[in-house]
Amino acid sequence: MVCGHHNLPSYSSLPPPHLLTAALAGPLDKVVSRLGTVRAGARLVMVSEVRQDQEGATVLDTAGQEEFSAMREQYMRSGEGFLLVFSVTDRNSFDELPRFHKQILRVKDRDEFPMLMVANKADLEHQRVTSIEEAHALARQLKIPYIECSAKSRTNVDQSFYELVRIIRKFQVAERPPSKPAAKKDKKNCVIV
Repeated sequence: MVCGHHNLPSYSSLPPPHLLTAALAGPLDKVVSRLGTVRAGARLVMVSEVRQDQEGATVLDTAGQEEFSAMREQYMRSGEGFLLVFSVTDRNSFDELPRFHKQILRVKDRDEFPMLMVANKADLEHQRVTSIEEAHALARQLKIPYIECSAKSRTNVDQSFYELVRIIRKFQVAERPPSKPAAKKDKKNCVIV
C-alpha cells in the first residue's frame, strides 16, 4: 500500500485486501473521523482527519493481480509511504516482502524510506505459518517497524495506518533542509526635531 499526504496514491502489492476494507469500513476511535469515501473500480479514496490535519489516500488494491505489475513502479514513485502487508497464514506473501522492499528503495533511489511491515490475520494463530520471531527478524533486517493486526477483529488495523502516517511525517521533517533564521532588520531611529 502506498500512502502519503493529501490525495496520495496507495498500492497494495500483497494479500490480503481485507486490511484496507477493515480500515475503511469499521468504526474509528475519536482520533480520526471519516469525512468520506468514494469507490471507483479498483480505486478507493479515503479522506480522514488526523489531529486536525486532513490526510488522504488513493488506494489501488492489486493483491495477487499480476496485470497491475506494470503499474507498480509508477505507484511506488508517487508514494510517500508503504505498508508491506503479509498474511501470517501465507508463507509466500511473507517471502515476497524483501523483493518489494528492495524494489521500493530502488525506485525511490534511497537507502531508506517510510515503510511499515504489517502481519495480517494475527487472530489465526493455529493456522500461522510465519512465526513472530521470523517476522521481527525480517523487520530488523529491512530496518523497518513491525506490527501485527487482524482485519477480522480490527485489532491494530487503525494503528497500522496511524503509525505509517507518523513514520511519513517523521521522515519528511528529517528530510527538510534546516530553515534559515529570519534576517534581522536594521533598526533605523528617526528623530523629528
